[in-house]
Amino acid sequence: LYPDASPRIITAIGSTASLVVSEFCQAGVRINVEIAILLGGTILLDTVNLAGKAGRVTDGDRKAAAEILPLCPLPQQEFFDLVQQAKFNVAGLNTNDLLRKDYKEWKLGSSRLGIGSALLSVSEWAAMDDNLPAGFEKFCAEKNLDLLLSMNAYTNPGFQRDLLIYTASQEEHDRLYGYLQENGLELNVIECPGQQQSGTGYLYCYSQGNLDISRKKLQPLLVDYLAG
Repeated sequence: LYPDASPRIITAIGSTASLVVSEFCQAGVRINVEIAILLGGTILLDTVNLAGKAGRVTDGDRKAAAEILPLCPLPQQEFFDLVQQAKFNVAGLNTNDLLRKDYKEWKLGSSRLGIGSALLSVSEWAAMDDNLPAGFEKFCAEKNLDLLLSMNAYTNPGFQRDLLIYTASQEEHDRLYGYLQENGLELNVIECPGQQQSGTGYLYCYSQGNLDISRKKLQPLLVDYLAG
């Protein structure tokens, strides 16, 4: 899409921050402690502490980490534990904050799609907000979205995913739900009494059986869905 971009790097990588480190090193840029903390913490989070079993880390990430982590004031494990704890700390955040904290948006044809990524379960979210549909409705209106989803990831005690879908009509929800099931998300309804219908739309909550489908994998499916 961007053939004139410079630099234009197309490669498998666990963290984009690793590419930033590589560019800095090639350009001879001096990296201070503050920048090292920002880049190093991001690399560790994105690659789950450079763990091979997580399936995210590449040689490029390991090389970048070897450049950055010696500049950071904490040992690697302690550093990872600290930023991981901060990442999952949602105390004091309302529904609008949770949706915008890690949010991506696409214009696909005539439709505008938004996908948030929240780090808590549906049950925890519903306990924090007794009118979730209204929060999704407001966020959708402010962003002028045709479709809003939130992909939630958390541990309880193992890694789990939930998916929240907000659509303007019941028919649109049913069509999207059928499409996602056909494409292997393995969705199971989570009952949230009183948490389904807002003034102008419908919110449905699901546990996601297929844990391999992240936002990066869901977005291309939705591109095909909205194109159809």
